Amino acid sequence: MFDSGSEVNLISEAFVKKLGLATIPHKKPYPLGWLNDKAQLQVTRQCKLKFSFGSAFVDEVELDIIPLDICGIVLGSPYLYDRKAIFYNAENKYILVKDGIEYFVRAHKLKNNYTLINSGKMKRMIISCKQFLLMVVKEKKLDKTNVFEGCNTKQQADLEKVVSEYDILFQEPKGLPPKKEIVHDIILQQDAPLPNIGMYRLSALENAEIKKQVQELLEKGLIRPSTSPCGSPIVLVRNKYGSWRMCIDYRALNKITIKNRYPLPRIDDLLDQLKEVVYFSKLDLHSGYHQVKVAEQDAWKTAFKKKRDCMSGWLCLLA
Repeated sequence: MFDSGSEVNLISEAFVKKLGLATIPHKKPYPLGWLNDKAQLQVTRQCKLKFSFGSAFVDEVELDIIPLDICGIVLGSPYLYDRKAIFYNAENKYILVKDGIEYFVRAHKLKNNYTLINSGKMKRMIISCKQFLLMVVKEKKLDKTNVFEGCNTKQQADLEKVVSEYDILFQEPKGLPPKKEIVHDIILQQDAPLPNIGMYRLSALENAEIKKQVQELLEKGLIRPSTSPCGSPIVLVRNKYGSWRMCIDYRALNKITIKNRYPLPRIDDLLDQLKEVVYFSKLDLHSGYHQVKVAEQDAWKTAFKKKRDCMSGWLCLLA
């Protein structure tokens, strides 16, 4: 908390214990009389704290230790004076100056205003600060009863009618897609060596996530165990919702695959077909990748590797 009325910089005793900060005797001990005339409490200890706002602004401050309940840290007038702080009340922000550079510090809103950092920045902050607090944010499960939130009563009734009428389209897909006239063929170059790439090094958490997703694909019947001579490694990628997406690195397979160079439609021809269209709709296919069926005779080429508890690896292929 920034407090221009505080004559000193403060930190609570509980916060010092939680962070495991090293303390030193205060150079000039003083009573808390300025806070309460009857208080007999003496400020006798100090500590230094390195902190940051985001990843750009990193600073260190000397704090007096007291039994503080209102917050963990109070940055008072000594710190604000050193940083030439200017407060803009209407915008609820401070300007701090460090090493000749101005930094804006804003109060976070409670909704939809989170600062995210990647693992590289987190590692550098940990190395720089030594002590840190880790906050774990769990994903909130959506309430299925509020899927039409924001719609008026009539719109909600119309949407519920459509969902009820085409309920089969909104169910979790199971099993392989139906047989169609066109399937995905994988034609390899003649005499090309088959790809057999080793597994990438992954953390224990990543291996656990892969194990869970592979088990789900097995239960759905989308993959099956294989003894294929091909093998491609797995990579995990974060999607826009924050969860992990399991991907297969097929770059080695793509290099020896003969490309199907079919002609793409002309954009102006497609637009001409829409000249009298008034209403447009968009349909996002769930698990769209698994709705493209691979030709049965080529399925063995799609095998991928995962770690197994009792073996070095395990081959699966797209069913």
